[in-house]
Amino acid sequence: MLANAIPMLGSVGSIVFVAMANPGPRGTLAAGMFLLASVGFIGVNGWRQRSQHQAAVVGARREYLAYLADLRGTVRHTARRQREAALWSSPDPRSLAAIAEERSRVWERRPGHPEYLHTRVGVGEQPLALELEAPETPPSPSSTPWPPPPPTGSSSRTATSRTSRWRSTCRRWPVSS
Repeated sequence: MLANAIPMLGSVGSIVFVAMANPGPRGTLAAGMFLLASVGFIGVNGWRQRSQHQAAVVGARREYLAYLADLRGTVRHTARRQREAALWSSPDPRSLAAIAEERSRVWERRPGHPEYLHTRVGVGEQPLALELEAPETPPSPSSTPWPPPPPTGSSSRTATSRTSRWRSTCRRWPVSS
């Protein structure tokens, strides 16, 4: 605001000086031209600042959405690998006959194995092997942390924490004991 006020006051001073130095129609015309140029400068400067702000907001949003897409890919990859491991260690009971016929995994779990005497008891919710946390917002605008903070503040942070709670459990996965 102050950056716009100082040049505007200088322009007003120039307009008054030109009007006083040249009394009559020439001075009034020159002062009017100064006034028109000053108002045009103020308008263009305000438009430029607004455009820069909008570009910064769009850039921050684009960067944050790219971060979320990358995080979504990581979560999906982790969930897929975790599901494969869960189905390997606790196969569907309908497939146990085929596994026993194949004979490659029959003596896999001996007394020293970490999953010895573990059995599948059904399907249910399992926690994701990856802990999801909402990114911290920066203390000042000059520091740019990675991952970037949510662009819209606390409401986006609440939505992110809701999303992380929703994504942190996997439904209908094998449960063993």
